[in-house]
Amino acid sequence: MNTTRITKLIAACGALAMMTGLASCGSSDKSADKENSTISFQTKNLESVYKDYFNGLIAKFEKQNPGIKVKWIDQPGDGYANKLSTDAAANQLPDVMDMMPKDAYILAKSGAIDNVSKANPDIEKEYTKGTWKSVTFKGFGDDGAYAYPWYLTLGPTFYNKKILTECGMDTAKLPDSWESYFEASHQMAATCKGKYQWSAALPTIGTFGEYGAEIMNKDQTKFTFNSPKGVELVQHYVDMYKDGMMSKEAVAASGSQTTDLFKQGSVATRSGFMYDLKDFKQNAPEIYKNLAVAPAITRGHQSLNAEVLAVSSQSKHKDAAHKFAAFVTNNTNQVDFAKSSQTFPSTAKGVDDPYFRKDDGSLESKTLVMLAANIKNGEVMDPPQFIQSDLDELGEQLQQAVIGQISAKQALDTAVKDANDRLAQ
Repeated sequence: MNTTRITKLIAACGALAMMTGLASCGSSDKSADKENSTISFQTKNLESVYKDYFNGLIAKFEKQNPGIKVKWIDQPGDGYANKLSTDAAANQLPDVMDMMPKDAYILAKSGAIDNVSKANPDIEKEYTKGTWKSVTFKGFGDDGAYAYPWYLTLGPTFYNKKILTECGMDTAKLPDSWESYFEASHQMAATCKGKYQWSAALPTIGTFGEYGAEIMNKDQTKFTFNSPKGVELVQHYVDMYKDGMMSKEAVAASGSQTTDLFKQGSVATRSGFMYDLKDFKQNAPEIYKNLAVAPAITRGHQSLNAEVLAVSSQSKHKDAAHKFAAFVTNNTNQVDFAKSSQTFPSTAKGVDDPYFRKDDGSLESKTLVMLAANIKNGEVMDPPQFIQSDLDELGEQLQQAVIGQISAKQALDTAVKDANDRLAQ
């Protein structure tokens, strides 16, 4: 294994760790799987709310699999990706671990996690095509899926009906396309400029896919979102800023800050998540009372955000680890977890459960049913190869473009070049 390459990969993920450990990746003692195996299972920031669920899940697995014990570890969300890469470098990864597809890509490329397509070749059919695609990587070693798709978060577009009404807009005809979304922004500028903003969030990498721009080539070797379609998307935000429909504060805002601006009642729209409804209801009741919910704006597939489970290539109990990862992510267990966590299952049959079709008239159930209807055709728009440093660079370039310091084309050309240079290392 090329240790220079590993060093670059781990550094890209942000870990400050020694780069000597991964040379032994893949050297597991499979004979240890035969009996009395103890495997470690690591989650990210779930114990405080879901302790009973996971304790019950583990007990159920251990009862069905005598001789296999599971040690559950829950880590804080802050710095989680760095911890994964640090542990990989030290040969101390848990046997089964929770992560995002981006994390899986980095660890797969460095040989730190197992190829699921090889270890469990018949399991692909258990998951939706879009979520399986999100963990299927090309261009290094063995092509294939390197993680088990787990729970999904996704959401609608939220609208503040009070603002729309005050600005002379029809709340019964919410935007249902990118064209109508940006046209509504211009319409609001004509009546409420200086009083309200249309949006407080810049595009992310996934937004380019939702807009219909190709983010990456099919070989997964180059980013391509600096296309005319990509430039067109950014130009819409430049125009929104010029119209006064996005403030300088919003242009520089982080994700949590954009949520705060919407909750303060100064912003008309927000792309959010199912779990935002609970936050609005508890912490911004006036916003909740005036909330309208519509499908996310997209030119095709519903955009999904996925958590996945990977198996360490360093595990001494790979068979047991793969068996447990498949168990946690099977249809029954994913549906059970989704019902208690305001998430959605990534399994092919998950949203067929009656729970995801029952509309009791509440805003929450209407939103749940609306979102579930599009999951089977959904995709994870954010390419795993586009790592945090790329996201940071894209954000900086977009900020400069929107406030007029550089053109939309210059911003995307720089972001694409830098990401492709890093990808080629």
